[in-house]
Amino acid sequence: MTIQTKTKQGVNIQEFAKQFTQKSAEQEQQRKQRIRKAVVKHLISTREITKDTEVVFMPSSKVVPTPVPKRRENSDFQKDTRFRFIDPTVIEDKEIMLKYLDWIARPRHERKPQLQKEFAENHGIHYNTLTAWKQLTGFWDEVKIRRDVIFRKYSSDIFYALVKRARTGAPREVELFAKMFEQYSDKFEVENTNPVQEIPLEQRQLINTALKNIGLAAVLEANNPEEVEGETQTETSAGEDA
Repeated sequence: MTIQTKTKQGVNIQEFAKQFTQKSAEQEQQRKQRIRKAVVKHLISTREITKDTEVVFMPSSKVVPTPVPKRRENSDFQKDTRFRFIDPTVIEDKEIMLKYLDWIARPRHERKPQLQKEFAENHGIHYNTLTAWKQLTGFWDEVKIRRDVIFRKYSSDIFYALVKRARTGAPREVELFAKMFEQYSDKFEVENTNPVQEIPLEQRQLINTALKNIGLAAVLEANNPEEVEGETQTETSAGEDA
C-alpha cells in the first residue's frame, strides 16, 4: 500500500505584495474615474459645460495642513512672578518697567537720575510711555511693595529715636511706644454680660409715681410717653367714676 503526501505550496511574500499593490492601484484608478464621470455629469446637468466640452482633470497636490500655534492663556503670562498686581502682557519692556518701579519707589533725593525725563532718555524709552505706565491697574501697588522694602532699612533707627524720646517722658512718644510695643489702646469698651430683665408692671407704676412726686414727670413723659398717657387716661376715668 502506497501513501501519497501533499506538501503545502509556499507563499512568495514579495509576489503577493506586488499583486496586492497593483490591485489597490487599479481600484484607486477606478474610484477616480467614477468621481470624474460624476463631476462631468453634474456640470452638464447644470449647463456649465456641454457634452462636447473637453474636461481636463489636473493632478491634485497633497495639501499639508499648517500647524496652528497653541494659544497662550492668561495663566501662562502670569507666570512672571516679578509682577504681583500688573498684568505683564500689556508691558512690552518688562526690564525697564522693573527699573522704573524701583526708581519711583525711592525718595526724590535718592533717585538717579533725578528727573523722569532723564530716566526715559537713559533707557531709550519715550517719556509718555512712563506716564502711561502710571495709569495701569496695580501700578502703585507694585510701587508700594518696593517702597516697603526700601524704607524698612530705616525702621531700627526710627524705633531707637522713639525710645530715646519716650525715656525723657515726652507724652506723645510714650503713648506711641505703648501702642506699638505694649498693645496699649486708649479706647475701652464695657460689655454688660448680665441679661436685661424687664421690671414688673407694679414696680414700674411705683417708680413712675415717685418720679412725678419729685417733679420729674417731664423726664418720665419724654422716655415713656405711651405709658404715661395710659396712666393719665386711667386716672381720668377713675376720677369720672368717682
